[in-house]
Amino acid sequence: MTSFPSALSASNLARQATLILLFAALLIAIPCGIHAQQQDETIITDTSLVQLNVGVVDKQGHPVTTLSSNDFAIYEDGVRRPILHFEPTDAPFSLVLLLDMSGSTINFRQQIRTAATRFLDALSPEDRVAVVEFSGKGVKSLLGFTTDRNKVAYAINVLATGAGETPLYDALKYSLKELAHEGKRRKAIVALTDGLDTEARNSDRAIISKASNAEVSTAIKAEANSEVVSVLNTSDREGVTIFPLALPSGDPKRLPLPDPSITAMYGAARTRLQLMADRTGGLAFFGNNDISDALRHAQDDGRFAYTISFYPNHGNWDGKFRKIKLEAAGSGLQLRYRQGYYASPDRSDPEKAVSIELQQAADSPLDATSLSLIISGKADGPLSARKLDLHIGVDPKQLLLQNSDGHRKGAVDLFFLQRDDTGKSLEAEKQHLAVNLDEKQYEFLSQAAMVFDRHITVDAETAEIRVLVRDAGSGALGSILISATSVRLSAPIIFALYSRLSVSLTVISSAASVTCALVRM
Repeated sequence: MTSFPSALSASNLARQATLILLFAALLIAIPCGIHAQQQDETIITDTSLVQLNVGVVDKQGHPVTTLSSNDFAIYEDGVRRPILHFEPTDAPFSLVLLLDMSGSTINFRQQIRTAATRFLDALSPEDRVAVVEFSGKGVKSLLGFTTDRNKVAYAINVLATGAGETPLYDALKYSLKELAHEGKRRKAIVALTDGLDTEARNSDRAIISKASNAEVSTAIKAEANSEVVSVLNTSDREGVTIFPLALPSGDPKRLPLPDPSITAMYGAARTRLQLMADRTGGLAFFGNNDISDALRHAQDDGRFAYTISFYPNHGNWDGKFRKIKLEAAGSGLQLRYRQGYYASPDRSDPEKAVSIELQQAADSPLDATSLSLIISGKADGPLSARKLDLHIGVDPKQLLLQNSDGHRKGAVDLFFLQRDDTGKSLEAEKQHLAVNLDEKQYEFLSQAAMVFDRHITVDAETAEIRVLVRDAGSGALGSILISATSVRLSAPIIFALYSRLSVSLTVISSAASVTCALVRM
């Protein structure tokens, strides 16, 4: 969290007058730019079905393709469950080829392109492939799902390019969202990447900076990263298998200077790739310079996988992990599948799932940084019943908005958590807001910020307030921690988190308000 005192010299005020007026106009324009949506017709679906993609090989590692549903037995927490749906091995699948075009993979571009192109030869005519790249310019779809192999090859060999940062988890979430539109087909993501997600490395670096020399190697809890958890929960819901093909540039053993901190961050990145493969029933390939061979194995595993579904009977969607055990008739068979799932409430109550996700992010000691935020606020009233007026600014270009009838539509969730000095929760408030912007409004707000106003009463025992914003379209989160010291001041103050934005702040102080402007976002 960064705090900016509300002070501005006369010369700065004159120089930035235009930006001040822009933001003032923005505050006036917001009410007509964001509309509360009428509740759409509710379609109720049974989403508690658990789907598994199961790969079976013999002792020699050859795929076994002749099994039927009667050859399998499935157990959840030790209790056998009936198989509701069984899909044979020759079913086509939808696959995202996810290409890491960040700066760290430049020396492996030709290998990536050659291997990905050869990979196409092993696909069946009915398989649908999409190509997505990610780099310092963000996540970009090069080609939507298609069976046209020439278009896929063109996207791989001509369109794919880039440099800069590595938004791996953003790319995975984007790919999962695209796969959600592919119906009941078998789904997979093949990610050619070194795994060195930029935001995860920044979080890991912050953790290591607080660790002693003796704790550096174990300080990072790779599985606790909120972005990884989000990817795993979504893949769990959608039944998507992830195959990470780790490029040598992310290998901690290849570091020229094996600094303990850097080695720990590289190791955490590799652990997360393995975790995604294990949780989704895929395979992770490490230390393999033959990317083509790794892709072939990934394709074989996707091709010769059974899809098996069952309904849980525990009726307790409390977010806890449920173990799955699968057995198959036959001697020496090896089964590969995800070993369980989290009984997330969103399978039966999506609204409750969002609340739990926001609560978990609020409980994290680190700020969520997928969304960049700027918040201005002013406290007023006695300490026993202090009011806090907040203006929460978000760049709309960060949100996943859908184009519909000339409007950009989506939604955000706001969450406010007050805690005392022992960490005990005192108050928690959640608000869901629809976003509906025409193109002129969207362009205007993109030059400054889209602002949400919120007025909260601060408990007398409150030591800190965590403010979270969640993009309902992508699940991306941003959060800022406001200390009690700031809340107890009468002067206006600004809190900012802008890890991905180039931001210039202008602050003007008066008895009544704080005004800020964001530029070059």
